[in-house]
Amino acid sequence: MVLRSLLLLGLVACSHSQPTPPGRAGLVSLAVVVDGQKKPPAVVINRLEAGLAALGYQVTIVPGQHFAGHRSTSARLRILSQRSKRDGQQLLVELAGEATSQLGGAYRWEVTGSLSLVPAQAQDAFAQTAFHVPVFRQHETDGLSVVVAAAVPDVVTRVHAFLSQHRHGSPQAEQAEVQLPASRRPIYLVMVDRFANGNVDNDADADPTQAIAFHGGDLQGVVDRLDWIEELGMGQVWVTPVAKARTRPFVGHSAFHGYWTEDLREWEPRFGDDTIGRQLRQELDRRGLRLILDLVVNHLDYDAPLVEQQPHWFHQAGDVVDFRDPVQRVTGRVHGLPDLDQDVPEVFAYLSSAARTWHARLQPDGYRLDAVQHVAPTFTKPYADLLRSLAETEPVVIGEVFEGDSRRLSEAIVAHGLDQAFDFPFYYAMKSVFCEGGHVGRVAAVFGVDGMYPDSSQLITFLDNHDLPRIHSACAGDGQAIDRALGFLFSSRGVPAITYGTEVGLAGVDAPANRGAMRFVRHPLRDRIAKLARLRDGRAALHSGATRILEIGDQHLVVLRHRGPEGVLVLLNHGTDRVDITLPKDLVLGSVLDGALEAGGVHLALGPQSFGLVEVGGAYLGKLQPAKTKVVIQVDQLPDPTGQYRLVGLGPALGHWRPEAGLPVQSGRVVLEAPDQSVAAFKLVQMKGGRPVWEPRDNRYLHVAKTTQTVEIRWGR
Repeated sequence: MVLRSLLLLGLVACSHSQPTPPGRAGLVSLAVVVDGQKKPPAVVINRLEAGLAALGYQVTIVPGQHFAGHRSTSARLRILSQRSKRDGQQLLVELAGEATSQLGGAYRWEVTGSLSLVPAQAQDAFAQTAFHVPVFRQHETDGLSVVVAAAVPDVVTRVHAFLSQHRHGSPQAEQAEVQLPASRRPIYLVMVDRFANGNVDNDADADPTQAIAFHGGDLQGVVDRLDWIEELGMGQVWVTPVAKARTRPFVGHSAFHGYWTEDLREWEPRFGDDTIGRQLRQELDRRGLRLILDLVVNHLDYDAPLVEQQPHWFHQAGDVVDFRDPVQRVTGRVHGLPDLDQDVPEVFAYLSSAARTWHARLQPDGYRLDAVQHVAPTFTKPYADLLRSLAETEPVVIGEVFEGDSRRLSEAIVAHGLDQAFDFPFYYAMKSVFCEGGHVGRVAAVFGVDGMYPDSSQLITFLDNHDLPRIHSACAGDGQAIDRALGFLFSSRGVPAITYGTEVGLAGVDAPANRGAMRFVRHPLRDRIAKLARLRDGRAALHSGATRILEIGDQHLVVLRHRGPEGVLVLLNHGTDRVDITLPKDLVLGSVLDGALEAGGVHLALGPQSFGLVEVGGAYLGKLQPAKTKVVIQVDQLPDPTGQYRLVGLGPALGHWRPEAGLPVQSGRVVLEAPDQSVAAFKLVQMKGGRPVWEPRDNRYLHVAKTTQTVEIRWGR
């Protein structure tokens, strides 16, 4: 059984307006709050008070009741800001305790903590860190208070080091160094009708018992549940379209999703109005959450009045038959929906008017453009410029380019002038590896071509969305696989996005089943996602670091995320056997952040079907520089030694899986140049009469080392 509780220690450091006397660092107001307990453990207060006094601080105690009922970091920071001295600082220390396993007669607990140092009267941390303290107890009945008391010496040491490092620094400089930009925090997708019904007066003919009917969800329901989203660790809320839309099913297909728009400039009354729009904006701002608004610019509803009123506004090319045809893709009707011709000046004016209208109503921080691959770049580029001119923060233009090919996706980002795009290549790789038994090299190889993108850290990563099978269905309910997939999602480059209901186990393969009604219930995945979001937000290596592959096997993967002197190892084992890992020289192990791992010296042991995160540091990180390595590949046992062969795979060097652009094999030898500590995915191809014949085997995955290497491969083996 997993026991979980949350401990908050709030410290408000308030400096004097006069220079600090020698040996005195200033005033610290200390608040200790334990959820579910009226009085915090006295030993926690006493030891922290003594530790702070040793640093030269004068300590006073702030009563814990001020934090009662507030579970999110942002809410606690707001309270600390309200109760701090004007010219002082605030230090927020958050701890969580969890009983995880029993080892050799001892019960293992994890005490995890997060430190946030902020100026007084402010709400954003300018210095943050997180840590993990393992605690072993002999008695199963030992509660949280006993466990936290055992961890206090380590906690005091962490607080001591943190304050020593940051108390003399410039808040602005520290904020620029470590603060996670709001636009890089996790995204939570809300399908408005399916999320929460906050106003029954606008329900009309809503019927929650019918899968294709409206269920009554609205923006009032979103406002009512913002605490749920915030406590999950999300920093951005993406809402599906709220413009006036079709309300009747069409040929058995439901319309509740809002993407069959009738008038882009008007509210859909089922979802909200100007009053609730203002309230939504205010409540988001109060929590420090960003708003991403979904805009449909490709089409209107089948029966939208403008279809008859302005027929020249629409393409007349018929339905899309070949989605690879660039002309059909832009001028054809997708699923028969009337396709707007954005080259018509009146259409551009109409869409621009809609953008300005929604900006005036909601002041979105970002806009998600639906179906970008079906719109010409000659429209999206100037339209993106318009959207950027309306908002005060960047990035603001997010494109849905439903494309699993990395080359095409990277080209579309540039062509359409997007700030961010959804990483469908990574999605398909994740689904293959975690749900379908694919080789772990497939996700590793995706990182190997990150250099193709303007900025791969701006890609939005996801395990599912409202157009795809839910991860719970895609993985056939395999809870361990889903757990590993979530861990990998939050520890990989990019901005993770979660679909509403993932945290409570919503399932479904196709619409409308994959767009089911939200349930606000307790579920283990809710705590899991919140923990992963907290770990990611607190470590620059995870949210902004570079990616290197240290080791790969058929079933396991070791990824290094690093930024400056900070590093985190991401460890994945899909197999049923334990994996022993030897780390590079000068890479020093730190705390285990997630997972049950055996660590010592330069060795790690990763259990079967497991995932883990470990802090690392040392001189090794300082030596890492972007570089390319040559790999000499010797090819043997070709079916026709006199034939023409090519090495074809993922990335520009290997032809982007196009045989005619692959690397030619000459005299049984080919030289590949690739980023060091990456993974290359490829296959051999024989060219016969201008037609490719692929070798009869799965894709190959090659780990590219830091120095020149020679490998041997055989056709089909």
